[in-house]
Amino acid sequence: MKSTSGPGATRWYPSAGSGRQRLLAGLLTVLVLVGALFAVYRADAGAVKAAGLAARLILRPAHDADQRAEQRQFDLVRDELAAQVPPDHAIYLDHLDDPSGLWTQRLIEFAAMARLALVGDPGQADYAVTLVPDQSAPQGLRLLARKLR
Repeated sequence: MKSTSGPGATRWYPSAGSGRQRLLAGLLTVLVLVGALFAVYRADAGAVKAAGLAARLILRPAHDADQRAEQRQFDLVRDELAAQVPPDHAIYLDHLDDPSGLWTQRLIEFAAMARLALVGDPGQADYAVTLVPDQSAPQGLRLLARKLR
């Protein structure tokens, strides 16, 4: 650092390192600002997506009605499984005509919720469970459990 000459006047000049410090401080400020903007963007993106989903549900009530009918069907099958097969028994999924795999997956989930063991061999099962189309059933599908042993 150098001082200027003159009566009592001292002037300080910045050293070479302070230019780098200012550059680093400016870069750090920019990075913090970009990070904050990114965080706000991510938070807003979720809110915008949720608002869009809510608007779609309001604008498409038929879709909502289809979902409710599907949920009623799931509830009916789950309740039938719980009513026909006591907990802590083994079940075998028998003759499921399920090309999409949806009902197979749901029955596996319902069995787990009802404390039922799912087995791949009917000789190890206590009950054989199948789904049959039935127009007299509330949603056109009925679960049947047949005692094996």
